[in-house]
Amino acid sequence: MPPGVYTFGPKNGQEAVVQDGMSVMPDRTGYASGVVRMKDHIKTLTKLVGLSLIDAVRMATIVPARIIGIDGRMGSLEVGKDANIIIADDDMEINTTVVNGNLLLPN
Repeated sequence: MPPGVYTFGPKNGQEAVVQDGMSVMPDRTGYASGVVRMKDHIKTLTKLVGLSLIDAVRMATIVPARIIGIDGRMGSLEVGKDANIIIADDDMEINTTVVNGNLLLPN
């Protein structure tokens, strides 16, 4: 996320300040949340941990969807599920994004 003030969690959740690649409490007394991009987590899992790309992507998609109970409609590519996908190159740079079956054009 770019630098700024954000509310994490529900709309009336905890406010946090994102700066220098970190999310901190407004009074700067502690970390508020992670701001690492998912593509960077996947790169770490494949390049440093040695997982296959398939396993790393599953850990980033179907596993969290299953944990929060939305795996019936998200987290994998199956008929009847939301069509939310990204297409990335070998270095995990995102080339194409599709949300609910609609192609999003880059800015």
